[in-house]
Amino acid sequence: MTTRYYSLFILLPVLSAFFKPAKAQTKYGDGTLQLKSSHLANWDAVQSKYISKDSNSYSYNSKGLQTEMYQRTYDPMTSLWKGYYVELDAYDQQGNVITYVDSFLTADQLNSRYRATYKFNASNQEIQNLQSYWDLATSNWLLDERATTTYNTKGKESLDLRESFVASNGSWLNSILRTYTFTTSDEADYYIKQVWDNTAKSWVDEYKVLYHYNALKYTDTMIIQKYNTATKVWVNESKNSYSYDVFNRLFINANYSWISNAWVPNGRNTYSYETDGQPRLHLYETWDSQIKNLQHNFLTSYYYDANMRLITKTGETWVNKNQWVFSNKEIHDYNANGYEIKQTYLKFNSSLSTWDSTYKTRFHYISNPLIGIPTIAEPEKPFSIYPNPASQSFSLLASEGLTEKYTITLLNSIGMQVAVLSGSKFPINKRLQFDLTPYSLPSGLYYISIQSKDNACRLPLIIR
Repeated sequence: MTTRYYSLFILLPVLSAFFKPAKAQTKYGDGTLQLKSSHLANWDAVQSKYISKDSNSYSYNSKGLQTEMYQRTYDPMTSLWKGYYVELDAYDQQGNVITYVDSFLTADQLNSRYRATYKFNASNQEIQNLQSYWDLATSNWLLDERATTTYNTKGKESLDLRESFVASNGSWLNSILRTYTFTTSDEADYYIKQVWDNTAKSWVDEYKVLYHYNALKYTDTMIIQKYNTATKVWVNESKNSYSYDVFNRLFINANYSWISNAWVPNGRNTYSYETDGQPRLHLYETWDSQIKNLQHNFLTSYYYDANMRLITKTGETWVNKNQWVFSNKEIHDYNANGYEIKQTYLKFNSSLSTWDSTYKTRFHYISNPLIGIPTIAEPEKPFSIYPNPASQSFSLLASEGLTEKYTITLLNSIGMQVAVLSGSKFPINKRLQFDLTPYSLPSGLYYISIQSKDNACRLPLIIR
């Protein structure tokens, strides 16, 4: 059994709210096309050619919402394509996902099927998520976990209860509880995570997350504390600090650990941007405990064409503490409509000082059937992710000019923070580009949490 969505405690407050499907971008697509399929091929150095690996195909409903993603894998021994994985989504009239199902299709993984059903309040905020897994023995969906979310009068998430299903007596058992406290200006002040002690029949404190803000209400510090059950006190564990440039874009994100009653640096991310807000450089540094200083680790550089579309991204590694050496490169190609049609990934061969192919992904489109067809007015989602699935980078697109400040965080499949990606307003071109390479993330399901003072949403992101 594999639980994917709410199996453990989400370590950052993620507030759910409904937004409408994203409108097309003029720079990265004009709305005339719709993604139909993608094809991934790996480079075979022995045969000196690309060999197919997998292919994804996408289906949509009459409102343009994705209803199916079907993945096939290629068997080079038989030259046959085989079904491997499928995702299915169903929606209500407002466009909320009410049922999500995924399943591996290979015989040895049929027990990995997963289903989640969702309920929403009148404000389109998620109030319940019910998880089930497929039982091969009975050929039935069996209840697994339940998440119930409560909101305060201002629409802020105040309680998040997680329960596990006890099949032997058909009851729900408390598992995890998050309780949120807000400042007088409605920013998250702190929240406490508690776990259920079934022997004592009571909640036990485990973690506390505290937030501090600068004069412009941007998060400048997040501190995580762990409860010491022996001494009954909260003990510092880790800290993230955030600094912003004159345009209120995330400039520096530093991480620390609490060691011997002092904050000891772990690493630091430093960002610079183009004039339109897209990334230019991302420097990652790690703490060298011997010399007691930060040392370069990885540098990502972004290059754009005349239309300010990303065409090349290079990664460099700091070697021997004295020089940058190329590590990897990705190249992006677009069609006349501004849609990305190919991503090519290469790695640097330091022995020969050449770039070696690794893999490439091609994207195929069909005419968007919604163009020119009247649709029923409904709330729109102002955000979308492209490409999705992603590997080394992705773009977050806003459908319209947004004046609010948004904090954007990357969460893993159990909701724990992987990185704070941004803490600023969207640039003029309504697109933010994010580099995933410094984090060395394993393939799987992640979430992008997008939160402002008044609104928030979470988008799934597949990384492979």
